[in-house]
Amino acid sequence: MGKNNFFSGAVTSVLYENDDFRILRIYVDGDSRKLPVAVKGNFPAQNVQIGSWIAFEGRWKDNKQYGKQLEVVRSPVPVNDWTDERVDNALMANGVGPSVRFGLRRTAKQEGSTLFDLMESGDLSGVKGLDAFSQTHTITRWKSLRVHLDAASFMADVGLSSSVVSKIWKTFGTELEDVVTKDPWVLVRVAGVTFKEADSIAIRLGVPLTNPGRIRGAVLAAVQETIREGHVFATTNQVVHWVHKTMPGKTKVASKDIAEAIKFLIDKKSLMLDRGTKPGVSALYDSWHMGLEEECAQELAARMKRGVDVKYLRKHYAKVGDRVRDAEARGEDLEAL
Repeated sequence: MGKNNFFSGAVTSVLYENDDFRILRIYVDGDSRKLPVAVKGNFPAQNVQIGSWIAFEGRWKDNKQYGKQLEVVRSPVPVNDWTDERVDNALMANGVGPSVRFGLRRTAKQEGSTLFDLMESGDLSGVKGLDAFSQTHTITRWKSLRVHLDAASFMADVGLSSSVVSKIWKTFGTELEDVVTKDPWVLVRVAGVTFKEADSIAIRLGVPLTNPGRIRGAVLAAVQETIREGHVFATTNQVVHWVHKTMPGKTKVASKDIAEAIKFLIDKKSLMLDRGTKPGVSALYDSWHMGLEEECAQELAARMKRGVDVKYLRKHYAKVGDRVRDAEARGEDLEAL
């Protein structure tokens, strides 16, 4: 089995794709042969298509049917060595045209710097023929690429699986790193991240467990866990019990702090509160289950208004039709069936 190495390059074709898994052909940066290479693996949080630029950790494997190909071990990964070729190809994949890239390379050479250092400086005023609008566009595309790559790499670095990384990316996008470093327990909103995993991520990031977000994460996890157990909603008593069980300590989490966390999550639309379920009960739903409950209730109410289509039942359901005939013989109310 080959050694894991860093690779990057531009996608020339997409041979197969299913969710995050893809089989691609790419031109590998630094490969003097300039021949497309087959690559297969998961590419979470990345818009992989023809012309896009990707970075990953992988290893060479010999496939009996398809020959030598690259197998992705981890992606995305941070780029530690931004060669001029990598910068140029990344800019091309992000909408920076050939004439602009030529001007950037020429300017970097004249100034005795690398293309990476020129882009990181944020000052392209020395690039001949590049007007203010083009300078702004080019710098914006570069910063967008860097933010995307850094944020996506951050998720992989904290130990999340590729499938969970994709879900998190769809929820938070490029703001992910800033959001998670302040409150890792927001990840509980995403299917596949447990409260304990959020705790572990917080510890790895050095976020104190006294952070108010931890109680909010526990409350949200309590509602999700109660629903997973088969309940339609969670009561406030169930939430308080779950939080106390999950966050043990010398002193219990104060009911006031749990109430504030519930209010915060309701204000942010992460939870829904229904006091009309039954007297004395405050029902807590996540937004998806609340919508499902309302939809089912509306459908049930509509069906109750339609009554029984006896002819339909007799035609399509023989057993039910027998029940109808028996009920008619006994003089029963068919609407009560």
